[in-house]
Amino acid sequence: MKVLYLSYAEYPDYQADSLFLGLRELLGENVVDYPKIKVLYKNTFAGNPDSKKDIGWGMGFTLYGLLDDIEVDRSDIQEKIKNRFFDLVIYGGSYRATPLLLHVLRWYPKEQIVFIDGDDSSKVQKELVFRGIYFKREMHESIPNVYPISFAIPPSCIVDDVPMQKERLFSICDPRDRKTYIYDNQEDYYHGYQEAFFGVTMKKAGWDALRHYEILANGCIPFFIDLQSCPLHTCWNLPKYELTAIKQMALQSKTKRKPPNVQQYVTICSHLLEYTRNHLTTTVLGKHVLDTVKRVTR
Repeated sequence: MKVLYLSYAEYPDYQADSLFLGLRELLGENVVDYPKIKVLYKNTFAGNPDSKKDIGWGMGFTLYGLLDDIEVDRSDIQEKIKNRFFDLVIYGGSYRATPLLLHVLRWYPKEQIVFIDGDDSSKVQKELVFRGIYFKREMHESIPNVYPISFAIPPSCIVDDVPMQKERLFSICDPRDRKTYIYDNQEDYYHGYQEAFFGVTMKKAGWDALRHYEILANGCIPFFIDLQSCPLHTCWNLPKYELTAIKQMALQSKTKRKPPNVQQYVTICSHLLEYTRNHLTTTVLGKHVLDTVKRVTR
């Protein structure tokens, strides 16, 4: 399968960028980012690794500077669109930019056009919903012809086992207090979750956050504030039932001022780590989009 991936590309976009990573893992050079999403490539930061901190929020942690610069043919894109060279055209951040949209709509049927709406707002772009296959991240209600999507974690970021050197009940980093955003490199940021039994997370601008996946990937259990209020189709593939039930363990430990039962904790956390590998990676995200397209167009 050949995929044209159109996006703004000049600004980090967790939804668009995590999906592209998954598609590149699945399809290699057969997925063409146009324009090139430079912040995803290793070479962009080769001369100055610290420059990742300047690309936007999150200091470039987790998603950025991961890809090798394989040979990708980005030439004659408009002509290729006219000739329907690609099997699928994906707009990675349709709420932000839709380059070449009129050209794509002229030459491609809606069954071969995908719109990815990763905006924090629950509002959908009604003018696009029936122009292609539409995915929405902050999906607060069931909407005809709209399909759920979420953030994801690169497989390389997931620890092999639950770290056993737990030194604190809750992680230092807490989204309720920006003063706790103390980390200036990814290694220390990840270690902050690895050394804690629980990592606080919550809804901010939107319900979904890369932080949920970073906590899980580092062998830590998310303490997700108000998770019971999260809409069914938002964060749709997080293990919500398990995370809601586990909050009681964290609250009991906090009240008693002592760690949870280690054996019980490791059993639960290992299950969540395995769930993360099987359901929450960028590879699985890419497969989710491709499989959904196949299902709704068959």
